[in-house]
Formats: sequence, structure tokens, C-alpha cells
Amino acid sequence: MGPHASARARGNPSDPSAPLPQPVPRAARAVLPPARQGRPAAMTSFFGLLLILSAAPDQPLSAGGSSAHAVTLESVDGPVWHGHFLSIDDEGLVHFRVDDRDEHVPLDDLTRIEFASLPAPAPKPAMKAGATLYFADGGVVAAGLVAALDGDRGIRADIGLPAPVDIPFGALGAIRFATRPLDAAQAELSRRLRNQEAGRDLLIAVRDGKPVVLPGTLERITPEAWTFRIGDKAQTAPLDKAYAVVLSRPLTASAAPPAEIALRSGGTLHGRIRSADARAFRIDAGALGTVDIPVDFVASITLRSGRVVHLADLEPATVTQRSYFDLSWPPRKNCNVTGGPIRLDGRRYERGLGVHAYTSMSWELGGEYEQLTAMIGIDESVAPRGRAVFRVLCDSKVAYDSGPIGQGLATLIKVDLTGVKTLTLECDPGDDLDISDHCNWAAARLVRAKSAS
Repeated sequence: MGPHASARARGNPSDPSAPLPQPVPRAARAVLPPARQGRPAAMTSFFGLLLILSAAPDQPLSAGGSSAHAVTLESVDGPVWHGHFLSIDDEGLVHFRVDDRDEHVPLDDLTRIEFASLPAPAPKPAMKAGATLYFADGGVVAAGLVAALDGDRGIRADIGLPAPVDIPFGALGAIRFATRPLDAAQAELSRRLRNQEAGRDLLIAVRDGKPVVLPGTLERITPEAWTFRIGDKAQTAPLDKAYAVVLSRPLTASAAPPAEIALRSGGTLHGRIRSADARAFRIDAGALGTVDIPVDFVASITLRSGRVVHLADLEPATVTQRSYFDLSWPPRKNCNVTGGPIRLDGRRYERGLGVHAYTSMSWELGGEYEQLTAMIGIDESVAPRGRAVFRVLCDSKVAYDSGPIGQGLATLIKVDLTGVKTLTLECDPGDDLDISDHCNWAAARLVRAKSAS
């Protein structure tokens, strides 16, 4: 388990939202791994999608000519580094600078790359023929339709970046033409996307406020109209005559791309990384080929790792919740206990568990994980109130006890799970009963040993 293996649990304050750059804590510096030699090229891949921004995609990206971007790197095992992003090399090492010193960490060891806020890109003219594109791999972006592709099996689209991109229909799960979602029609679209049919497309229209679904084949989309064939009859109509089209399910399912890119213009894209420099990421975008995305357009990158399982993705075996005032506060996934965003010490977390003290949750792990990591604290929404005790129990034995925690403190905890069969997370009220004791287990995740992944 590296430098933390000797202790069953250890809590460390962390402030990923502090002004950048920040010195790397000594403990974090100690876990920076040495460079790996002979690393397989396949391990360098990792995220992204879209955006053809280079006329010569086969030329290597230059390391010069652009200032480094302030960045926060979050590791699978818990440490957080603040510095300036430099590059990702062909061996999958992320290079960054801290205190005028160059460091590196394997891409496989990271769970998130977050860039500091930048001025928004210069506004572009309003998109014409607006649509929302739902990619087959899960990405979603707003787009302006520019032109039909040759052969009518795709669309050229402006997704808010410097150049339009060519998108084959095979890369899409659905296209929503409506500029604003309508509750009933959007619910139908979401349901059909979750259960795509093989061999036929679905046109969703709205009649008298209700969705109507027509099976057939999408033949063509232009900035002005769609053409949809039902049986032996093809119908062409303006875009706004349909709510959306859901494309047929691919004949062969592909593995989910290992990373999700959040664009500063809004929307998300998925794919794999080949390399990067201080100016742009080079992406293996599947059906779109190799494309480059400027760093300026990236807000953050969330990485999927075979070593990591988020507790929010697992159902607890048991849940116990009680309140002094007989109120029901069931645990919530990926939000705080009232349904709002998880916020600790000025930072928002997309993943985690929100609970109200007292709450106890247990999971059966079967001894297959090496470590639990999480950021714990009282949600900012109840400031200045709230005070609670966080505990982690491994096979019914206390492995971590925070003591009373109040507002304004976010603490990184790491708990050794080697051989642990049952994991229990508890939150106890503080000395002011359970008033406003809204507790967050932010970014709570289980980590497998490297050899197990």
C-alpha cells in the first residue's frame, strides 16, 4: 500500500480549491512514483472525444509555445497535487511543475484532472439550427448543425469550439432538435436511450403535449430538415417538427471510454488520450478518429480506473438512520442529504454520499479491496451549524474516528481495507443534538491493489 500501509487509518486535511499553485505536502511528494520504463502503449490511453482542431493530426504536439495551465491532480490512492500542467507523454506519465520543480505521476494512478478557472472563451455568434447531441458513449453537448456529411450518414456540427467536427450517425445515441426539454418528451427520450433498439431508429414527436414514437430509419439531417423513412415512405420535415431521433443500438457493444471530459463551454465528451502538451490533448475519439482538444477548452477530466469503485455505485447491505426529532433523512447518492450538491470547504464534489447524523451504512466487500479514501465534513449548505463524528469500522472494529468535526473543515481520510469483509461508515451527532448535522462522505471510493486490477 505504499507509505500509508502501516496505519489502519489516517486523516489529512486537503484544500484542492486553494489558489494555484500550492506547494505539494511533504507526504504527497513522497508518494510520487519514479518514471516507468518500457510501459505498454495501451496504458497511455485514457479519455476524451471530439474536436478536429489540427490540420496535421500525425505531427507530434510541441511542448513549447504555450504557458502551463494551473491544475489540480487527484490520485486514486488519495494524495492531491497542485501545480501547472506540462504534458502527458507516450508512456502515460503526466508531467507537471510544482515550486519550479518538475514532477510526474502515472496517468493510471489519477482519478481526476481539474484545471483552474479561466476567462471564458470569446463568445461566438449564436448557433444556428441548434440541437443537443447524445453520443453513444455517454457524452452530451449542445451543437449547431452546419451541414450533412457526404453519403448522408452523419452531420457536421459546431459544438462551441474553434472548428466544426464531423460526426457519423454511428457515434450518436440520439439527437434532440427541441431547444428546450419538455418533461414528458424528455422522459421518453431518456427511457429510449437507456433501452436502444437494434436495427431501427425512433422518431419522437409531440402531439397534444404527449410524446409519439415512430419506428423507422433516419436517412439524412441538414441544418434545415430531417429525412426519416417509415416502411417504404421517406418523409422530410423541418427540424422543429420532431422532438428527437434515437439511433439504433450498435450491433457490437464497445467498452465505455475510460475518461469523461467536461468542457468549459458546457457538455461532456468521452474517449481515450494518446498524448498531451501544454496546448492541447490528442484524443482517440473512436468513430471520429484522432482529434485535438485545446487545454483552454477543458474544465476537468474524470478518469475511470479498474482499480476504483465509488461507494455511491454500490448498494449497502444495511442502513440504519435515526433522528432526535423522528424525522426521516435517508442517505443520498451523489448529492447532499437534502438533494443539493455536495460542498465542502469551498469545493463541489460530483460523487459521494450525503447523510444525516445518526446514519450507519455497511457494505460486504469480501476482502477484495486495499483502501478506502474519502473527503469528510459538514455540508456548506448548513453553515455555520453542524457538528458530527465520522467513524469507519472494519469488520465491526473502529479503524478511524474523526472526533467532533464542525463547519469549514474538509479532511482526507485513507483507511486500510486489506482483508476486510465488512465496511461500515457511521456519522454520530455532535453536542448540539443532530441539528443541521448534514454529513458528507465526498468522493468516497474503494481502491483495489494494482495487481488485482
